[in-house]
Amino acid sequence: MTTPEIAVVLFDDMNIVRSAVVSAYEWFTHDTALKHLPLIRKHGLLPHLVNGAPDAVIERLGCAGRHIVCVHPVGADLIPQSSQQRPYVRLAVRVADLPQRVGLDWSYGCWELAQIIKDDSPHMTGLDISKAVIRRRGSLISYDPIGVSTLRVCCNRDQSYTPAPWPMLADATDDKLAKFE
Repeated sequence: MTTPEIAVVLFDDMNIVRSAVVSAYEWFTHDTALKHLPLIRKHGLLPHLVNGAPDAVIERLGCAGRHIVCVHPVGADLIPQSSQQRPYVRLAVRVADLPQRVGLDWSYGCWELAQIIKDDSPHMTGLDISKAVIRRRGSLISYDPIGVSTLRVCCNRDQSYTPAPWPMLADATDDKLAKFE
């Protein structure tokens, strides 16, 4: 399959995608299996192997390009269903704490959607295309770890979808965590 041209442009200049999310979202969530929490408490969210990385990613990042962390922008049109083993917990990170190397989620069809939007609306800028794709798909990837000191966690008493009041992961005991089935 041919790699979408606009997706390669946006991948090569990750600052465009980063600018798109900074201007549109304050919070991002990540669902993870409860059994993974001890490692996350120690190391943060580490990129994990996902098959199917586009050739452009492998050419530029090598094998490390196959390792990503997927996050959901709170407020996007679509909330992707968690693929995590049940029970899972929901973590959150503020946009200012996202790593620098972020991109459209190639594992979730975002690269193809970016090209469709570009073909339908050739006047749109890369920034506008990035905003549209992230809003519609509800997914973004980081190629770098997300530090444990930046993570919040949803607890039993506050299952609000707005992460601002959630406690920091380091301050929350396992018995207080909201567990999703």
